[in-house]
This record gives sequence, C-alpha cells and structure tokens, in this order.
Amino acid sequence: MYKSNIYLLLLLSFCGLLSGEQGVEPESVVAEHESVIKNLNQDTLRLYLEEVNITAVYWYARNCKRSENLLKELEKLYNEVLKSGLNIVRINDKRYGKSLGVKKFPSLSILRKTNEIVVYDGDLKDKEELLDFMTDEDNLAIPDKIQEADRDEMLEIVEENPLVAVFFYDDSKASAKALESMENIDEETDAFSIRFLRVKDKDLANDYSLPQLPVLVYYRFQIPVVYEGLLTEDDEVLEWLIIQRSGADETDEIEFVNGEQLDIMVANVDFLMVLFIDNTRMSTKVLEQMESIDDDCDKLEVSFVAIKDKSVAIRYSMDEFPSLLYFEGEIPSIYDGDMEDTKSVMKWVEDLVHGSAIEEVTNEMLDKFISTKNFLAVLFYKKENSKSEEALKVLEEIDDDLDQFGIMFVKIDDEKEADEYGIESLPAIVVFENGIPNVYDGPFNSGESILEWIINESSGDHTIESVTDSMLETLVSTFDHVGVVFYDKEDPSAKAALENLESIDDDAADFQFSIKLVKMDDKQEAEEFGITELPTLLYFDKMIPNIYSGNILDNQELLAWMTDQAAGSHIERISSKILEKLKKKYDDVTVVFYDKAEEGNRYLLQDLEEIDHLLEKEGIPLVTMENKQEGIKWGIQKFPGIVHFQYKEPYLYEGDMRDVRRIQNWILEFKSDSL
Repeated sequence: MYKSNIYLLLLLSFCGLLSGEQGVEPESVVAEHESVIKNLNQDTLRLYLEEVNITAVYWYARNCKRSENLLKELEKLYNEVLKSGLNIVRINDKRYGKSLGVKKFPSLSILRKTNEIVVYDGDLKDKEELLDFMTDEDNLAIPDKIQEADRDEMLEIVEENPLVAVFFYDDSKASAKALESMENIDEETDAFSIRFLRVKDKDLANDYSLPQLPVLVYYRFQIPVVYEGLLTEDDEVLEWLIIQRSGADETDEIEFVNGEQLDIMVANVDFLMVLFIDNTRMSTKVLEQMESIDDDCDKLEVSFVAIKDKSVAIRYSMDEFPSLLYFEGEIPSIYDGDMEDTKSVMKWVEDLVHGSAIEEVTNEMLDKFISTKNFLAVLFYKKENSKSEEALKVLEEIDDDLDQFGIMFVKIDDEKEADEYGIESLPAIVVFENGIPNVYDGPFNSGESILEWIINESSGDHTIESVTDSMLETLVSTFDHVGVVFYDKEDPSAKAALENLESIDDDAADFQFSIKLVKMDDKQEAEEFGITELPTLLYFDKMIPNIYSGNILDNQELLAWMTDQAAGSHIERISSKILEKLKKKYDDVTVVFYDKAEEGNRYLLQDLEEIDHLLEKEGIPLVTMENKQEGIKWGIQKFPGIVHFQYKEPYLYEGDMRDVRRIQNWILEFKSDSL
C-alpha cells in the first residue's frame, strides 16, 4: 500500500524536489515539505503515474487563499485516503489541467497514467464527500485486463461475437512485451464492441497454422485476419483493429460513432473524416450524398464516420450542421465548400491526403496541442495578407520534411490568439517545447533556413528561447524558476553574452530545481523592470524578480548564482520599478534598503534570509534594494532600513535591526491585522 509513497519520495529526490546533499536541506524547500501532499509538475506527475497507474491530483492556483484552505483540508484526509491505496499529489498547471478536462481551479481529480480522469464535481468544502470520492471503489477500480481463454472458450466466443481479437502468446520476453501493449488498448477496443482475448495454447496456434508467437488474429464474423505489424506499437494495432471493422459486414454505409469512439479514432486513426449532423433535412440529404464517396475515401485509406451529437460537436468547435471535419494525425481541417457537391468534397480530401498544405487549427485545438505535445511548430498568419501568403508558400515546401522528423506543424489565422502570446507582427513562427514558446526571428525567404532552425530546436541543439512579454508573463506564472536575458540584437556585446548563456542553458534546465532560461530583445520591457544597461539577466523565483549584478560573461559564476537562488532561501534584489510592480501584485511587500559599501549590511541580509521562507509561506515577498535615494523617499534616515508596504501604503520599521525575530513578528502583524 505504501509502495507508491516510497517511489514518490525517490522520484521527488531524483527530480530535485527534496534536498540535494545528505543532511543539508535548503531553507526554501522546508516550507514546501511542511505539506504531506507533494508538489509535482507535469513531467514528474507523468513519471509518477508510470509507476503507480493512478493517483488523486489536487489542481491548485498560486497565491489563492481558497487553494491554501483546501490544501489544509486535504492534508487532514491524507492518511485516511492512503489506507485505501491511493495517494494525493498536487500541481499548479492550469494549461495541463484544462487539456485533461479540469475546468475550475482549485479542483480535485483522480488521474490514471492513460490520462483517464474523473473530476470531483461536488462541494470542495464537504470533507465527507471529498473522502468518499477518493475512496470510492468505482473510481479506484483497476481497468479489466484482457480475458484469458482456453481453446473451447475462444471458439465459443468467436462463434457468438462478430468482432473478436485474439492474442496468441507464450512465455517468451517478446510475448510479455507485446501483451503489455495489448493491455494498453483493451479499454479502447471495448468502446467499439471488439472482444479481446488472450490464448496461451501452442497446439491451437499450430492448428491455425499461425507464424511464430506472439501473434494477433482478428476474427470478423469468424473469418480470421492476421496482424502483420509490430505488436509493441499499440497505437498502430488499435488503428488497424478499428479500420478493419469496416470490412466486417456487407453494408456500404457511413458508420455512426459516439463521442467516446470518435475521441479514440481522432487520437489513433491517421486519416479520418467526420460528418457532424443534426436532425434537419439538410443533414439527412448530405449524409445520403456522402455515402456515394465512402468507397472512394476507403481507396485513399481515409476512414469516414458520422456523428449526431451536438455536445460532442461543440467539443470539436462545430456549431453548424451539417459540417465536415478531416483529421490527419489529430490535426483537424474544416471543409468550407458546398456540402452537396461531392466532387468538390472528394477533391478537397485528395488534396489533403496528397498535398503539402499546413493544417489549420482553432485556438482551442492549439491550446490542447501546446499542453500535450512535447514539440510543436505553429505559424501565426493572416489570410489575404501578402506577407502571410508568401510565407505560406515557403513553409509548405518544408511541411513534409517536418513530418519525416515527427514534428507537428500547424497554422492559425487568429489575431487575438497571436496577441495572447505578444505577437504584434504577422506572419510569425513559434515553436513550443514542452509548453515553452520560442519565437523565430529570422526571415521567411528561405525554407531550408527555417527547417534547420526548427529541427535544431527539436533536437535540443538550440539557442535560448526567444519570447515576447506575454510569453514571459505566462512562463513566470507557470514555472517557479525563470531567467530572462534582456538584450539588444544590434549590440555586438549581446552576441558574446548570449553565446555564453547558451553554454549553460542545458545545465540550468537539468538542475534539480529546473530553471527555464529565455531571452528578450525588448528595451521597453527591460525599462519596465528598471533595467537600463543591456545585456542584463533578470531572474524570477516564484514570480519575484531579482536582477543579476555579477559578470554576465562569466557563465560558471552566473550558473552558480542561479542554481543557488533556486535551491536556497535568498532575498531578491530589485529596482524601484520592480517594487511598483510588486506593490500592484501583492497586498504586502517588505523591502530592505541598504548600502552595499557598509560591511554590516551583508550580515543583516544573511540573518534575514532565515525568515524569508516563513514570510514567503504567508504570501509576503521580502526583497532588497540598493538605492539610498529610494529609501530616503520612504522615510529612512539611517541605513539599513526596512519599509513594509500594505495595500501600497508604507510603514517604517523603527525597532532593532539586529533582532531578526522582532522584525519577523512586526511584519506578520500586518498580515494578521488584515484578516
């Protein structure tokens, strides 16, 4: 029962969520570990699920009082839930949550490694309901395994069922691996009424003259068909089983599917056409006409299905009926021609199958791909715009090349979506690596140059990601540790600084507390943080910015500083403009004004680091500012001095600067008085 917990501790230790050196635990980590419910990110959650198959996941929002209160309630239920064999973990990743179907934050769900999710829809304040949800046998039930059958049972099932998949196997390692893949698709085949059996009987396999075991045989109305592909590629096996059903009977009609079946087909069938209809006469008429091209689609290896379910149509952004949607590798293309002109429809399908056009996506589909794909290339463009049209011609030449490298490339004509990423000029290419965006800043006249850049990005042999202000804001709110280099690409010194930083990019990303390192060629944005000299590194620790004052050309010194910031408890150094940003963002902010030239200030800052994590837990940023004029502005006459801002109003600390506990209590009194 506690195996999953032991694994989680090992996983967290490996991923850097526990302390680094034996016996030494950084103080910033102590606050995190005061909760028994471990904090994961998307990658560590997936790793954890690979081991335990199922866990309760608490989706929380940062700096949210409701999220903090619910966490405390879940901690009270933790031991009781653990007894049922389920663990609870937590994650702050709204984009990932939404891609799985979580709509509100905070929220509680039960998640399997197959991404099958059950979201709690009751009252989050009702502890009994929460406990019932996490201990309910139906929610925790392990999906059925493939049914074991002997000779007589198999023959009887094949005789009584129209569609039966039989996996013949032995004790070999190859069989064990293949069986694991078959188990992965057992539930999906249930959705299509395909019975799945496993048979361990060499004599029966010999009677059927089957090749060397393991082997998969598909019985369609008792007629056997042997699968000739690799049994370890479960997605290919599932696609084959689904497609082969169409030849299982004599009817020549477009098959109707339900929402579950459609979702499975979109995820697993390479070429799929879907007709969304309702009860209108037009839908009935179009369905009848589409029957005439069903065989033509089969010849192109395009599966053609229909669905009459408005709720499912809405999920696929379809609000007009009838509508036609073509999927290739999960990427949808919408038919916008005459639905009654079957010749035009067929030409459209042929162009999509044989052509090199980059698939168009909606903003909802783009959000899903960004959340679920390890690597994604996106072209933001504008229809009937000469620059965009020219870029499309160049990029369509490399679309097939990207397919060969397994890189998904899509396009979107949505200026509002582009604005969300801070893209002001179209066309623009953005690649997303595990959700992190990188903007292409080169010309669009050479497809080979763009292809080389995208491939280099996907292979890991790439430069630091270039982001816009909106992208930076998203990264800072999503990841705990982010470093951004502000630079001027026209400045010769910027090239040397960037090359230096690129040499430590992988080390920063692989650090136990992963640091996302990006760059921004934006003087105006730098000035908003009070940065006037470029290049300069601004480091965000849990959204609190800290300006690096060392030598940006010394990569080892810079790396040591960033990793030290990420692992330890350090008070961030800010500018006056950053202070204004913090005052707008937080109800309470404490600032230590000091003079770097005075030796005693260094010891004071070291002492204050002892209480930094405690204040952080209460949602109070503790920062420093080496700016005597700014300090005098807020009433400080002797340095160092402390000013606490509550709701932007300044309060001067007048006590003993050597008494750290008194300083701590003085700051916390503001928090308690405001409750």
